[in-house]
Amino acid sequence: VTLLEMQTAHWHLLVHHLVDTGGTLPPPLRLVVMGGDRAMPEAVRQWNRFRLPLVHVYGPTETTATASYWSVPPGQTPKDGVLSMGDAIAGTRMFVVDERLELVPPDTEGELLIGGDSLARGYLGRPDVTAEKFVADPYSGIPGARLYRTGDRVRRLPDGRLQFLGRRDQQVKVRGYRVEPGEIEAALDRHPAVRQALVTTGRDTSGEQRLIGYVTADRDTLSVGELRSFLADELPTHLIPSALIRLDEFPLTTHRKIDHAMLPQPPKHRPDLPTEFVPPTGEIERRIGTVAAELLGLDEIGVLDNLLDLGGDSLFMLRLISWIRKHLGTSLGPREVFAAYTVRGVAALAGATADVTAVGNPGSGR
Repeated sequence: VTLLEMQTAHWHLLVHHLVDTGGTLPPPLRLVVMGGDRAMPEAVRQWNRFRLPLVHVYGPTETTATASYWSVPPGQTPKDGVLSMGDAIAGTRMFVVDERLELVPPDTEGELLIGGDSLARGYLGRPDVTAEKFVADPYSGIPGARLYRTGDRVRRLPDGRLQFLGRRDQQVKVRGYRVEPGEIEAALDRHPAVRQALVTTGRDTSGEQRLIGYVTADRDTLSVGELRSFLADELPTHLIPSALIRLDEFPLTTHRKIDHAMLPQPPKHRPDLPTEFVPPTGEIERRIGTVAAELLGLDEIGVLDNLLDLGGDSLFMLRLISWIRKHLGTSLGPREVFAAYTVRGVAALAGATADVTAVGNPGSGR
């Protein structure tokens, strides 16, 4: 492998794993490319120890993915502590405009518009949305040229690079996916017992962006497990919130709007599940259960709890696999762990080939 390309969330996981285990990158690897979300400054600093070129790419689907890039030389940390979006690739034009679609001065916040050879024609069967998002290009002087309104807030730095500031609409980036919370809220609203739904974002225990769903219900017996099972039939996996919280009522401002600042954070106690709480019965179950609960942001979980019902996703599974490899000496694959789906099932897999010395030594990990 000479070139490795991945989502930012997976790159964060790779950096954490290498630093945590003292691992090294394959000698043939010459370049790592990542993008899809904002890179954490600490991960950038830790990456410097590997002295390997890192490229941060940016680009929505409507511009055929990559529209700009920023190459960070080995050992160099951006002065602002955050990887920029860089500048447009060849054949691509990028403009920063205000609400009237007029160009803004350098170092001024505005919306990013993208044009060029890789621009999509529009949305299939959606002429209304196409007309809204794809507008005439008055800046390039090219007859018939168009621009895509990304909805991303950016500023152009003095050296010409672009810096991502956030979204101007309700779309968010989670695990590298562009997510419209309203789509998830609409799915929750379709549940017959849900009275009102709201989806927002927060950070998990590792600092990664995650989805949090809030609902009020007409039925006291509505459980998180029931909601999660319902959403599994309605939405792709990456759109299912990792935390679902049931409220009696939404907190409101004095203007009778939902007060986002007063929404509770996901609780650390084990949520209501269809399975009864079953404590661990052995050392491997205890240690894996403790780590799994910590990764999920919970105080404790039962060994028969479905890890997916608790909010476990692919990144959670990869972090758990990394911990098991380091502390128990067992290499498990993602498919094995997903198929096992409980602490007891994962512990059985890990215990089959675990390093007995590591398992028996309390100082060898959690």
